[in-house]
Amino acid sequence: MNGEPILVTLKGEPVAMVVPPPPRETSSVWMKEFRNSGKIVGDIIAPAADESEWEVLGRQGSIRLP
Repeated sequence: MNGEPILVTLKGEPVAMVVPPPPRETSSVWMKEFRNSGKIVGDIIAPAADESEWEVLGRQGSIRLP
């Protein structure tokens, strides 16, 4: 079975045909709607916040793993 139709029979007589679904649209089709709609503002590589603003980095030893 490689995506081929299957003929269903009842007492040797064809009663139905099962066919594979059509190929799905690729995600790129709907993504084309967003083409040229974004704008890069500022540095996209730098962290969003300074390390001093991250609470978890200031609490050494407070994270316990199971």
